[in-house]
Amino acid sequence: MHLSDNPSALFIDAQYIVYHRDAKSSTSEDQREREANRFAAALLMPATLLRSEIQKQPFDFGDEEMLTALANKFQVSTQAMSIRISNLNIWQEE
Repeated sequence: MHLSDNPSALFIDAQYIVYHRDAKSSTSEDQREREANRFAAALLMPATLLRSEIQKQPFDFGDEEMLTALANKFQVSTQAMSIRISNLNIWQEE
């Protein structure tokens, strides 16, 4: 994910490296952490599926119960859902 500009390049990790969460990773200072977060968000909350769910009914982004129900549908935290909605600017599409 971090080593090549060539999308067809094969990467084999010959070293076993474990990254632990720390104060730096939780503040998003680490580029690898940000990339991992973006990847996870796209995998767990695909933009097209998220937009489709929001368009099914009137959605009030200030309503915590609606946000919780949407987060539960995607099996993520409400914080993760809020960040994904914000990053995709979905709240401005309404």
